[in-house]
Amino acid sequence: MKMLIIKVSGNGLPKQNASTDPEGPLITTLDHVDSSNLLPLLLFNALLGSEADPPPALLSFLVVGTMSKAGALDLATGLGGKMDKSEVLSAVDQYEKYHVCYGGEEEERKANYSDMVNKYYDLVTSFYEFGWGESFHFAHRWKGESLRESIKRHEHFLALQLGLKPGQKVLDVGCGIGGPLREIARFSSASVTGLNNNEYQITRGKELNRVAGVDKTCGFVKADFMKMPFSDDTFDAVYAIEATCHAPDAYGCYKEIYRVLKPGQYFAAYEWCMTDSFDPNNEKHQKIKAEIEIGDGLPDIRLTGQCIEALKQAGFEVIWEKDLAAESSVPWYLPLDKTHFSLTSFRLTAVGRLITRNMVKALEYVGLAPKGSQRVQDFLEKAAEGLVEGGRKEIFTPMYFFLARKPQSGNQYIERASLLVVLAMMPKAGALDLAAGVGGMIDKSEVLSAISKYEKYHVCYGGEEEERKANYSDMVNKYYDLVTSFYEYGWGESFHFARRWKGESQQESMKRHEHFLASQLALKPGCEVLDVGCGIGGPLREIARFSFTSITGLNNNEYQITRGEELNRIAGVGKTCKFVKADFMHMPFSDNTFDAVYAIEATCHAPNVYGCYKEIFRVLKPGQYFAAYEWCMTDSFDPHNKEHQDIKAEIEIGNGLPDIRLTGQCIEALKQAGFEVIWEKDLADGSPVPWYQTLDRNHFSLSSFRATALGRLITRIMVMSLECVGLAPEGSLRVLKVLERAAEGLVKGGRTGIFTPMYFFLCQKPQCESSAMSRGSC
Repeated sequence: MKMLIIKVSGNGLPKQNASTDPEGPLITTLDHVDSSNLLPLLLFNALLGSEADPPPALLSFLVVGTMSKAGALDLATGLGGKMDKSEVLSAVDQYEKYHVCYGGEEEERKANYSDMVNKYYDLVTSFYEFGWGESFHFAHRWKGESLRESIKRHEHFLALQLGLKPGQKVLDVGCGIGGPLREIARFSSASVTGLNNNEYQITRGKELNRVAGVDKTCGFVKADFMKMPFSDDTFDAVYAIEATCHAPDAYGCYKEIYRVLKPGQYFAAYEWCMTDSFDPNNEKHQKIKAEIEIGDGLPDIRLTGQCIEALKQAGFEVIWEKDLAAESSVPWYLPLDKTHFSLTSFRLTAVGRLITRNMVKALEYVGLAPKGSQRVQDFLEKAAEGLVEGGRKEIFTPMYFFLARKPQSGNQYIERASLLVVLAMMPKAGALDLAAGVGGMIDKSEVLSAISKYEKYHVCYGGEEEERKANYSDMVNKYYDLVTSFYEYGWGESFHFARRWKGESQQESMKRHEHFLASQLALKPGCEVLDVGCGIGGPLREIARFSFTSITGLNNNEYQITRGEELNRIAGVGKTCKFVKADFMHMPFSDNTFDAVYAIEATCHAPNVYGCYKEIFRVLKPGQYFAAYEWCMTDSFDPHNKEHQDIKAEIEIGNGLPDIRLTGQCIEALKQAGFEVIWEKDLADGSPVPWYQTLDRNHFSLSSFRATALGRLITRIMVMSLECVGLAPEGSLRVLKVLERAAEGLVKGGRTGIFTPMYFFLCQKPQCESSAMSRGSC
């Protein structure tokens, strides 16, 4: 038996000393053990031997110190949940005997569903968290989107469909350890209660709530969803994500949800179902179904039609339903497919699962994981194979979505119908794309002259505010011709900041920022929406796909429109998304044209904010909404403070702004234009991660590497080289320096609290009549 012994030195740098004895153990000494060095060592160990029992490759851990979150030791200590560790093997035996593969019967599983499901989650939760994170569910996924991004969007979509608003009381039925609960609560500012009958998951969820800082708005209740401990008509909304599939009786579960939901409110769910392609007389189909049931703690798997029938019997009105897996650009089961490899979900890949399998064997062998741990992983592996086969044959779906409503007395209700459009996402521009795009529609020989003219508009070069306002169209056009390819290279397709949570990437926060805007406008399928100052259309495409609306992007820059139309074509949204070239001070639309209007960090370019808001008011239908994120100086800005004035000037020159208004000036202009302001808030206040962190030279991030100090240095050298050899026009480096100066100003403005890029407001154009139109009807 060959052993790999890991010793932890506790001081100095990591050092490795291989044993010279061919018959002795392999020895390595490390300064510390965490997920960065443990997994490669485990893979090495896995390669020493075969799968034989007892395994010839066993790992002895002689370690001190702690593991990373949800790392190997967390996995080991979590196995069995609240069970005594000595009882895990027995619990696995009892759990397996419930299932067909081991001679179990459906009726027995249904009669003992509470015991079966509790055993299941005690046994598997730490595996789930180790491999999947905090949200234990699949997601409809677009090309170019990571698994994590798709999971977050899947949760945001649920919040949008429910129309969640701040202050609402929401119930998450079968909440797991609360990943979706926390995401939806932070996304919608609602208070969410997680219902769960597993004590271990609740304990874990409470700790994660505390770490995330949402323990005041999110809580857990231990109870069976077939017998909920809530009064009638308690909740403003209810959702379930791949959870009510554990119910022994769908009708009984849905009836309880109906009881605790307020009249007129909504229940939305993603259900695990067999599709119409499932043949109960097909032995292969039955085997796949049985593998999914044992690997996922299910008494049975219902057909989609049975779910709809049960909803109607419970009293719900079904607004719409759809198998979202049917149109997913990326197969939902791809993370479990052994032939697929991904670094972003490495632990789910064949290599990652091999490492985990050998790690669990080692942990169980040395007594850090309880006996039976390998057996748990075995039935999870079996489930993964069943899920992949079920997905490939299209006989199973984990995302049969429905939106249902508890009727209002008097049968008054708001119709909610929605579809999900599946579209591809675009790659970011590379070095040569950056070089080719510098200057936009300007002749490449005129770029140096254009940057000189642009700079002269600004205070740093002796320019005056009135001159910038009088020539705003020329100034802003020059700015975006010069900088757009830099923006796309460093920022992607969405050129804006976002309120950001800890553990969230810049890209994820921007998508959520856009989803939040759609939820505030209560966008619904068929709405005609206007994006004022749309850039190259990143938010436009995301919001259109997210809400299934038709969006017109208004932009006065020819290059950005050309680029946006190409990206629309690639994304396949050319029929629902379009661009119009025009000045937002003089829009070419008839009065009362649009069902909703939004602007993301765009109307800050207007020379006169009242005139811009007045045009938006004119083209918006009565009773409908306008929402925006505005760039503003805050109340902390002192116009007599030279440092404050210098920061403001740096932001203006680096971002093509005639002036930067105070927050109060925006609200006053809205009211003068005729709007009723519903609510407003500086979303930069209280952001767990500073909005300017991406631009901070002291911060390093691989996910936004190009914006880091090192990334910017590499970009600067690259631009110098491209300009030197003639691939980028003369003046390109000058453009980059303007942007770097802007970044410095933005970071200073954020740190001092005198500037915000996300002053949010939602306002309404009043109805012609005295009665206001119900919010969100299109």
